[in-house]
Amino acid sequence: MTDKVRPPDDWNTEDDGEIDDDFLFHLYQGGEFLRSDRIAEAKEHLEKALQLKPTNPRGQNMLGLVYFKLGLFAQAIDVYQGLVTRYPDDPTLRVNLAMVFLKAESLDAAEKQLRAALATSPDHTSAHRYLGLVLVRRGQADEARGHLEAAGVRNLDRLLAGDGEAEPRRGEIEAANRRALSAVAEQGFHALEEKDVPFRAVGKQPAPPTGEPVADGVEAWSTLDATRALAPAPEVGAPGQGARLFRVERGQLAVDAPGPVYTRLAGLQWLRGQADFGPVRKRFAGKDTKHPFDRGERAMVRAAGPTRLAFLAGAGETFSPLRVERDSGYFVEQLVFAFSDTTSWENGRLPSAKGEGLPIFHLFGAAELVLCCPGEVTRQRLLGEERFVLRADRLVGWTGNLVPRLYEGEPPWPGGLWIELSGGGEVLLLG
Repeated sequence: MTDKVRPPDDWNTEDDGEIDDDFLFHLYQGGEFLRSDRIAEAKEHLEKALQLKPTNPRGQNMLGLVYFKLGLFAQAIDVYQGLVTRYPDDPTLRVNLAMVFLKAESLDAAEKQLRAALATSPDHTSAHRYLGLVLVRRGQADEARGHLEAAGVRNLDRLLAGDGEAEPRRGEIEAANRRALSAVAEQGFHALEEKDVPFRAVGKQPAPPTGEPVADGVEAWSTLDATRALAPAPEVGAPGQGARLFRVERGQLAVDAPGPVYTRLAGLQWLRGQADFGPVRKRFAGKDTKHPFDRGERAMVRAAGPTRLAFLAGAGETFSPLRVERDSGYFVEQLVFAFSDTTSWENGRLPSAKGEGLPIFHLFGAAELVLCCPGEVTRQRLLGEERFVLRADRLVGWTGNLVPRLYEGEPPWPGGLWIELSGGGEVLLLG
């Protein structure tokens, strides 16, 4: 038997007779971007595909891998648990779910899925490999050896040597992750090719952005100038009014909201109107969670307008309003002060080997927002496959096709938390 990713037989017929060009276009593009490791674009297209066909298993399978690679483990687990429930006899889906559990440090859940996969497919190479890694981390070297040998893993003595050999174990995990991502992307790609549809001509490509030319198809935030800090957000508001939702004058933030707006209340100076403040919970995959979006004065609230509010930044802090257009924007959660009324946002977390990682606010639709940062915000443009590394406490956010990785600095690097961003896009950082 082989562990190559193959969907159950009924995946091939689920949508027969109901071919939707827009769905196929977004599914195809998502598979292509996933294969080329352009994860932000893959996420955008696959989520659009599943808005059109929410239960399509191929799209769900690929989107689960996208969420995994972005560190959105709760969303990835939700996707794969649904698929495993629908296709309980497919071992590869269980291995994919176990891969997420393993990365999220849920060893018991990962082991359960891997043993279930091997009960269905005793020769499944990836299931043996991951189960061996789980057992290594539990200190069960003897049982781990049998599974790792079945997976064809080399240098077993070194891998099983003990605590001093943590690095080889991480290497095995990352190599297996890359193989799984590639296999799932290939599966989606070939499934679409078999339908003999001219996918590259289906759907409308977005018009090129106006203003500053951007290389490699990466759209810049419209409010960033070419050299230094953020420029004011463009005028928006009720049609014909020409009012700005957010304005900064002499260090004070003015919010002129004809309708609802999300904001923190820290630094509130005055309010005009009849605003009602409602609590806001963090969001995952379009759903509210049970976790509040911060607490106390730092809690995010939804202010029902019309209202006007004025805020004063804390000592050493500056307000920076900007607008995100078609590109997704990712921002350090604690620096997001306010944003316009939209449902196109979610909360996530960049994982770290130590500690809790870095909470991230993801805005994936056109909207305005305000950052409140301890200093001036500048940007760095990355082209192609460039690599950019900075201290995590200097990061403000990023946009474009950038893949983040959070890690602890080790000699000769200075200690502390660092973030690496690779690909094409823009990085916002404290200047």
